[in-house]
Amino acid sequence: MFKNNLIFLFFSILYSCEADFWPQARKNITLKAPKKVGGKFDCKYDRYIPDPQIFGDGSQRERQKHLKAPKKVGGKFDCKYDRYIPDPQIFGDGSQRERQKHVFILKNGATLSNCIIGAAPGTQGSADGIICIGDCNINNVWFEDVGEDAITFYGTSGDPVYNVKGGGARHAADKVFQFDGKGTANIEDYYVEDYVRLFRCCGNCKTEYERRVNIRNLTAIDGMPGQFIVGINEGDVAHLHDIKIDTEGVHPCKLFKPKAGGEPKSLGTGINEYCDYEEAEINYIPARSTQKKKQK
Repeated sequence: MFKNNLIFLFFSILYSCEADFWPQARKNITLKAPKKVGGKFDCKYDRYIPDPQIFGDGSQRERQKHLKAPKKVGGKFDCKYDRYIPDPQIFGDGSQRERQKHVFILKNGATLSNCIIGAAPGTQGSADGIICIGDCNINNVWFEDVGEDAITFYGTSGDPVYNVKGGGARHAADKVFQFDGKGTANIEDYYVEDYVRLFRCCGNCKTEYERRVNIRNLTAIDGMPGQFIVGINEGDVAHLHDIKIDTEGVHPCKLFKPKAGGEPKSLGTGINEYCDYEEAEINYIPARSTQKKKQK
C-alpha cells in the first residue's frame, strides 16, 4: 500500500511539471534561395523560414497530368511529384502486349526526377513506362502500376550508362527493368512490390550486346517464388550488394544462354563468373502483407 502511494505521488508530481525541450529562436530569417553549406555553419538558433513563393507551400501537393503523346526529355526535367497518366487509347492498355508506347522517352544525357507514373482506371498498367536511348539519370521516380515494363535501357552506341537512384515500382505482371541495349545499368536505393522479375537482359534480341548491371540497396517485396531479381546472359555481368528479399524461393541471379529470335536457355541460378555477389549481401527479411494486384 505504501509503495502504491509513492508511485501515485511520483506521477502526480511528474504530471504537474512542465518541460519544454524545444529551443527558442533568436530571430527569424526569411530565405529567398536555398542556403548552401560547404564547411561548418552554426545557425546559433536562428529560425530559417523558406519563402513559400519561391520554395513552395510545403504541402504534399499532387497534380494529375493526362498524356496524349509520349513526353520526350532532352535535358533535365523535374515532375515535382505530378502524376502522369498515359491515355490507354493512345499508349496501350498496360498489358504484356508488345509495342506499347512509352510514357517518357529520355534522350542521351537526359535526367528525369520526382515523378509519379500512374495508370488510367480499367487498364492493366502504365503502358511501356520509360525508355532511355542513351546515357540517362532517373531519380526518385515511382510507378504505381507497372504495365508492359517500367524502365527500358536501349542505348546502342558508345558505352551508355543508365543510373536509377531511389524510387520504386508496384504491380509488375512481368519485369520492372528491361535491358535491350548495351552499356552499364546502375540501380541504387530501389523498392519493388508485387512483381514477377525485377531485371532482365534481353535473351532473344537480334543483336546481343555486352551488358553490366550493378544493383545496390534493393528492397524486394512479394515476388514470385522460382523467379529472380536479375536475369543475365553469358557475357554479361551482374554485381549485387545489400539485397533484401521477403519471398523465399526468389533467386538473386539467374543465367541464360541467349538465342536471337528464339527462347533463351536457362543455365541455372546462383553465384558464378557472371552473377557476382556474396551470400552475405542477400538478406531474406520477414514477409509483409501487401495488396496484390497482378496475376502471377
